Amino acid sequence: MGSIDDFWRQLNVKKGPKATLSGLSNIPGLTTHSRTLPAKGSASPALPAARFAAALAPSELPDQQGLQISQLKSKLFPDGENQKAQDVQLLQQIVSGPMLVPVVRLLGDPVEKCREGSLTLLASAAEQLPEPAALLSCLMPAVADRMGDVPVEEPSEELRLAIIRLIAGPVILRSGQCLLPYLTLVVKVVCRALEDPFHDIKKAGCSAIANLCKQLPSDALRPQHDALLASLLPNLGHQHSRVRVSTLAALDTLVTKGVSEQAMVQVIAPAVKPLVSDRASAVKEQCFAAVGSWLGASRQGRLLTAIISTSQSADDRLKSNDFASSSHSQASWPASFTHPFQAQPAATTQHMVQDILPAILPSVVTDLREWTVALRLNAARCLQSIFVLAGAAPSAHLPHLLSPLCSAAGDEEEQVAHYVVQAAQVLGAFVKLGHWLPLMVDSVAAPQASLPTRVNALVVLSAMLHAAGVVQQSVDSEQLLLLVGALCSDAVRGVDQAPAQQQLLAVIYNTISLAGGQCSLLSQQLWLLLLQLQASESSQELAMQAATASQRLAAACGQSSIAGLAAMHAPSLTSALAQNVDSWTAHSPDCHVFSVLLLSCPGTTLSALIPQALQITCSILPDPERDPALRIHLLQLLERMTANEDQAKALQGAAAQHLADQALLPALVWHAGKTAAAVRFAAISALSTLLAHQLLGFEQLQAMLAGNRLLPMLFQSLEEEYFVDTRLAACSATYHLLISAGKLLTYEQCRLTYPELLKRLDDSSNAVRTSICAALKVFVDNTSSSLDDGNAKYFINGMLIHMDDMDPVIQEAVCTVLEIAAAHRPALVNEAVSTVSHLHRNSIYTSRVLKACER
Repeated sequence: MGSIDDFWRQLNVKKGPKATLSGLSNIPGLTTHSRTLPAKGSASPALPAARFAAALAPSELPDQQGLQISQLKSKLFPDGENQKAQDVQLLQQIVSGPMLVPVVRLLGDPVEKCREGSLTLLASAAEQLPEPAALLSCLMPAVADRMGDVPVEEPSEELRLAIIRLIAGPVILRSGQCLLPYLTLVVKVVCRALEDPFHDIKKAGCSAIANLCKQLPSDALRPQHDALLASLLPNLGHQHSRVRVSTLAALDTLVTKGVSEQAMVQVIAPAVKPLVSDRASAVKEQCFAAVGSWLGASRQGRLLTAIISTSQSADDRLKSNDFASSSHSQASWPASFTHPFQAQPAATTQHMVQDILPAILPSVVTDLREWTVALRLNAARCLQSIFVLAGAAPSAHLPHLLSPLCSAAGDEEEQVAHYVVQAAQVLGAFVKLGHWLPLMVDSVAAPQASLPTRVNALVVLSAMLHAAGVVQQSVDSEQLLLLVGALCSDAVRGVDQAPAQQQLLAVIYNTISLAGGQCSLLSQQLWLLLLQLQASESSQELAMQAATASQRLAAACGQSSIAGLAAMHAPSLTSALAQNVDSWTAHSPDCHVFSVLLLSCPGTTLSALIPQALQITCSILPDPERDPALRIHLLQLLERMTANEDQAKALQGAAAQHLADQALLPALVWHAGKTAAAVRFAAISALSTLLAHQLLGFEQLQAMLAGNRLLPMLFQSLEEEYFVDTRLAACSATYHLLISAGKLLTYEQCRLTYPELLKRLDDSSNAVRTSICAALKVFVDNTSSSLDDGNAKYFINGMLIHMDDMDPVIQEAVCTVLEIAAAHRPALVNEAVSTVSHLHRNSIYTSRVLKACER
């Protein structure tokens, strides 16, 4: 085929008597009968263009038209599947010459097979033509008509994909500068492809953008940026990750080619920002790679530091420290809260972020209040990264930063709060303590702040103090005084909820770590706070942690143990606490501090505090008008102190007598109601413990018995109606009193005591009946000679009834008491038992008592 005419002759070669044109039947203007071809080189009956137009004109049989275009393609590309033309020069003459208009016209044919054949032919030709730009004048308007308007005219997804692949591939890649006159049409088609619902078409549109950026100069593309971005950026939220990856790649080439600063900040920034927390690792990896290249540029790309801010992701793609300066040592870098940055950012990066900090911080802070977790999480990560890259620059923005930071620290999503705390730590490390400490102190100690607000402020303050200690910032005495003063304020130290107390303890602990030896200047105030936390009833673990912090404070002050702190500060603290004792309630911080202070003091230190401690307790316990919960709390405190072997030494002798006379016995006075009964139970328990540890000496017991107050209060407690436990405690107190002072009882006191003891054998509680038998044993053993025969008989007969009890435990207990009585008064016991032995259901116990009388 040396010419178009030769090609035409090949199409009309004679096939036989009735041969038709090969694959070209029913073409208007062409005969279907065999005829002799004119000699080579002779004039054609019509112009080539007319012949091709006629060959591809619409047929009365539309199905044949697709066959015709297929046959033409097979003649042009006889190489079969490879679609390879034998003579590209002839192909150029045919396709860009007489065949161009008819083939391009078929793009609008109503029959899909015809449109498909036209596109296939054009795509194959465009890839092989020496000068594919010759197609543009006719092809681009037709393609734009077919796929450049809204709505898109081409209904077939497959053909729309073929069109955009034709444009993205050979048309753009092989046309070069010749594409410039048709750039508007190309962009229209590309935009429609990006907006197409078919994901493969979207990806082909992204490829078209990338190829356009490679082939055309920046100035030529700049007018088309707005249109391209408007269609491209929505695909960053497409459901398919591969579409998002392709979109990012296209955006990367477009940004690298150069976009306006306004587009970067207002258009690209909001669109790219969500991708840093994308669910697909490939998308995040592509995102970080793209942003890294933009940050490396000297143009608007630096503004995207605010968007991505080298944000951390779940798979930690920025671990390579692309923004770190190799000139800084990693050993001194606080990597625990600057993750994933393993070294200090390069100076150029810091300057870059510092320049744009005022512009980017407001939007990031606003995003911390977004209603979706993903947006808040992204903002928290972003903020932490910005602070790492900005160094000390955020110090100028602290008044507008700290309040939102405190609010976000209480986010219900744990991961968001985690990154906010890390951001606070970065601020505490890189910004000088003098800039942020006064602001944080105001937030923590604000009188009108709600509990959640105060807790959040304590969280942020604790994080910043910790970070300042890690980087070894210095704190002067004025700053330390300001901080401790705020912590000691009533608004802060008065919190009684566990979360607030936990954060307060963290602040104190980090303050001790930061200040070190300077804590000795304010050790009394700090220990006061720790004592209050040790007294917390909300959490035993918190109390243990506060005790550990007290040990750390003692070490920082040069003391070997808490005993050293107690020796230094206990007297002055007790005096200070006593000043407002009249206003104490059970929930007063000073009350709890007083309790823990006494329990923390060793015996030697407590001895010096006892006069003050007794003065405080004796001013509260006798008064029935004071808070009952407070009275119970103090009575339990006294019981714990007397039960402690070391501390009990400080309460021996006169101090114990003063305590019993002025505090415990007045608290046993009967008042109506269960609340008053609860106070009496706490008082009799404390008295029982004091007597059990024999803190009252011989002289003190004698004086108390002579005062005629101790026994009546015990007898009253033995008859307590509200609580069985009170009667049990009274039985125990009576038992220990009889052990210590049984032989000191006078005849009258013995005569009054045994009926009270016998009454408890009729108690409704078997536990009380059993317990009183222990006191009866001691009474019989110590006072047997004090009773006359008449009272002794009455006493013995009162017990004999219960030796025939239905409960074997009571029978055994009473039998044991009578056996002891038989050793002291055998005749009286023998007579009484012999008289009633035949009435008892079981003779075992009577026999035992009679045998005891014989011994």
